[in-house]
Amino acid sequence: MENTAFNAFLPSLCRHLLREELLLPSVATWWCGQPRELQNTLDNLHRLIIKKANRKQVFRSVYGKELSKEQLQQLRAQILKNPTEYVAQEEVSFSTTPAFVDDRIEPRYAAIRAFLTATPNGYQVMEGGLTRSSAQKDKFTFSNQYGSVSKDTWIVSDEAEVIRERIKLPGTSYQQSQTSLPSRSAENLYWAARYSERSMTATTFLMITMNALNFQRNFGTQNKTQHIDILLKALSSLIKIEPRFSDKNKADFKNPYPIIADSISNAAKIGTITSSIQSFMRAMIAVRERWNNVTWRTIDVIETINEKLQQIRPDQNPNDIHNTLTNLQNKLFTFYGIVSESIPRNNGYYLFESGKLIERILSKITIIKSIFSIKTEQFIENELMEVVLMNHFALSHYRATYKTNFEMEYVLDMILLDKQIPASLAYLLDSLDHSLSQLPQSSARLSKSRKAILEASTQIKLIDVSEIAAVETSSQAYEKLDAVLSNVYSLILSVSDYTTSQYFNHTAPQHSITETIIDLENEL
Repeated sequence: MENTAFNAFLPSLCRHLLREELLLPSVATWWCGQPRELQNTLDNLHRLIIKKANRKQVFRSVYGKELSKEQLQQLRAQILKNPTEYVAQEEVSFSTTPAFVDDRIEPRYAAIRAFLTATPNGYQVMEGGLTRSSAQKDKFTFSNQYGSVSKDTWIVSDEAEVIRERIKLPGTSYQQSQTSLPSRSAENLYWAARYSERSMTATTFLMITMNALNFQRNFGTQNKTQHIDILLKALSSLIKIEPRFSDKNKADFKNPYPIIADSISNAAKIGTITSSIQSFMRAMIAVRERWNNVTWRTIDVIETINEKLQQIRPDQNPNDIHNTLTNLQNKLFTFYGIVSESIPRNNGYYLFESGKLIERILSKITIIKSIFSIKTEQFIENELMEVVLMNHFALSHYRATYKTNFEMEYVLDMILLDKQIPASLAYLLDSLDHSLSQLPQSSARLSKSRKAILEASTQIKLIDVSEIAAVETSSQAYEKLDAVLSNVYSLILSVSDYTTSQYFNHTAPQHSITETIIDLENEL
């Protein structure tokens, strides 16, 4: 700021205007135009830095610790003569950087000045700045007028370069060799991820729906059930079995538990939770050599829970059903955590991640499209927005960020574009692209899969939230939102097809996925 006096009021200004704290703390500053701040400055003059409030006035910063008693008295009189022109700041310790001075390297205090540019979406911090280095050793002087040196600084990466070295033991030699991940193993890894995520998605959304049902039953009224009907139809869109919740069978909404129980327990129907878990188990067993003992203990528990789910009946206590689903969700989260923490980052891992992310993107889109299809009354829409945020594990973040009632634009912005949310479409699409980029490619150019992801990601990131949050006047439908999500859904389906044809062609050896291993020629 050109007027240093404003620094004293930055924290309060931020709280008053933006309703939040400063992201970066401001240097403690006291404007001497206030009686209490003036007295604090005079009492601690020997420890503070004194500056002019208006930078346009030529005045070199004065370090109180460098002054004699006589000079401190002169400075005190100067401030008292016109206190509004002066600002005091606490002295901040600076970092040092290596400097080549007089043919040798020595540490010099340095400071970096960052720059921001204004964009239509707010201010963007530039990837670099201006670094100033002190002219004298152990001096905090950074002004070019007094001999300091300045250099442009660029941030080339947000991560330090990692140099990997192999340890070579005496008497041993290592040979880099190639082995293949057979296409059938690759396909089973991919579908193990798809089915585990399919089970997780259905379980999570079913738990949310049952919570809404239980709340409505205990505290709601019969004339305010429209949001329940929408959730039940969304559940059928997700699980895709018959019979399903639809407007043709109104009686099913009054007693939804027969279809809910069928969606969970009927292993004979493709798409139910127990059917997906069984498919997940078969795929896991097909690549059993890739899982450690901890993983198998978790899978055994999941199998036991699945056996219990197959026994669920329509007349069973909803709380018992919900508790069993909670146990399944917890164990699936545990399984994901073990995979993330223990599996080597090889082609098998990235295939697993790709399958999981494809399934997650498709399911998120299905739920959003089903819930936000037609404009409803505000209190119903509020219930639906809360459900969608819960399904993205973003409800707490929304409340902490906006501190307001639910607004469609804010909700859509968070679940579609906010990269702080791991379940947002923007984050998921970037993660999917990263996983596929780690797999062997036939060319240096983008594969068909990655082209489709790029197109889908671009469509999402170019969204104008205010436009897609609006409804068509005649139909009261979220037509623009539906159009974008439908396009992205089709593109991700094509990603699945391209991935299958590229890596899972069991008759073509060239499609096996090569992995690098290290052989010990001489065993220890």
